[in-house]
Amino acid sequence: MLLLAGCGGAENGPVIGAPAQAAPSAPGASASLTLAVLQQQLSSQLSAAGQTGSDPEFAQFTSEVDALLNDQSLLASERISGLQQLGSTEASKLEGELSNLIGQVESDSALTSEQRFDIEEVIRSVDDELQALSAKIAADSLADVLRSDVLNVDSSTLVDAVVEPVVHIAIGAGDLLSEADLMSGQVQNLSDQISPTATNQQTESGLVSSIQADIAAMNATGSSVFTQVLEITPAGYPGNQATLNTLKADVTNADNGAAASGRNDVSQLQTCLTDDKTTQSC
Repeated sequence: MLLLAGCGGAENGPVIGAPAQAAPSAPGASASLTLAVLQQQLSSQLSAAGQTGSDPEFAQFTSEVDALLNDQSLLASERISGLQQLGSTEASKLEGELSNLIGQVESDSALTSEQRFDIEEVIRSVDDELQALSAKIAADSLADVLRSDVLNVDSSTLVDAVVEPVVHIAIGAGDLLSEADLMSGQVQNLSDQISPTATNQQTESGLVSSIQADIAAMNATGSSVFTQVLEITPAGYPGNQATLNTLKADVTNADNGAAASGRNDVSQLQTCLTDDKTTQSC
């Protein structure tokens, strides 16, 4: 079942829900997508992944929790209430970030419904943990236990350090696969236009072979990264950061390598086919 982000009427923050059944599978690239658009989407996801991977606010949040816990001017009940409010506020903030991630997944028309489901499943598992922690915090009555649970809102879900880069890299891998699919359709259409007696036939056939090799490389990288990155969980932090960085680099290298080469060769093939009409060498 796919996840949807919305706002409940009586809720304090975003609500992540699940409809009765997933939408049917859709092709990776809609008719409105072009290689240039897909390349831009991929670059945006890689840029977003590069801006995450850590949680610089966690130290400050820990200080706020400890300052409240050690404030002797407050009654014990007031400290408990204050800690519960801190935990609730932090959980709501992270739920908002998760809802934003789902919005990005849903708005990326290059992803198939299966890819959306797989990515959103990762987000849903973290949201489930946040919901469980929120319920536990609301019921906690011991300050030390409450402190641990409040800090776990950040430290055990790792929305900023793990979940966000995982989602961005997965979307990027999906965009790479969609670009390969679109490129495959284009090169098939263009190759059908090659005449065996055309001036540029030999060059055109070479370009087709080169594009097909690029497509194979894009598919291999996209499929591998998509599968591997969704296996990364907060529980493996910080040891899994090296793997995250490697997978991001794999997609970046594919974008700058095979995908860029394929785009250039498609453009060159189109030029050669146009030149054939005037018997001009390309």
